[in-house]
Amino acid sequence: MSKRRTYNKMDVIKFAENHCYRETGRKFKIDESFVRQWVQKKEKLSETWKQSGAFKKFRLEGAGRKPCLSTIEDNLMEKIAKEREQQHHVSSKLITVWAKKMADENGLTELAASRGWHSNFLKRYNLTIRRRTTTGQSVPQDLKIKSITYVAFNKKQRDLHELPALNDCQHG
Repeated sequence: MSKRRTYNKMDVIKFAENHCYRETGRKFKIDESFVRQWVQKKEKLSETWKQSGAFKKFRLEGAGRKPCLSTIEDNLMEKIAKEREQQHHVSSKLITVWAKKMADENGLTELAASRGWHSNFLKRYNLTIRRRTTTGQSVPQDLKIKSITYVAFNKKQRDLHELPALNDCQHG
């Protein structure tokens, strides 16, 4: 299996302006039909190129496979947004359960709600699932008093059992 190549389409187009499509295809090791398509879409490509920057990948608007369950996904996104507004935790498992339920309600059996579908859904709607965080313990109001009584208790126990203070021990 050959290694997949990536091309800078603008470089291919510039080369094609001074050479024929077949020669351009041979030089960049691509089919001449791609060269022809890119030259025809030169204006859109250059506009997108300027917006996205020279080193970023880009696609033309409307390119790629369309999601087949867009209405269900839109409804699911609305439900997720509502839950997050109410400060409720939305887990990956919960998203897949909701998606399957919505698909069943609409009579669609096509949705498997697999891990791949889930990760692509998150990318399409620019969502992230983060781990729950816990808040630390709050500091008691009588911290100063508790600290003083603890130190006094330790001193009393050291004196009672004739133990040296920690800073008196020699480490060696």
